[in-house]
Amino acid sequence: MGHKTKLKHLRKTQMMRTMLYKALEAYKTFIADAMLPFQNLLQ
Repeated sequence: MGHKTKLKHLRKTQMMRTMLYKALEAYKTFIADAMLPFQNLLQ
């Protein structure tokens, strides 16, 4: 029973990490899109 709980926790941690990674990627894309007009102005 204890082993199963550990596995469930591990899966939850994996899911959290995946969600965090996806959020980070989306954030990077958002920042890049937001910075595009400014980069065009600087050139």
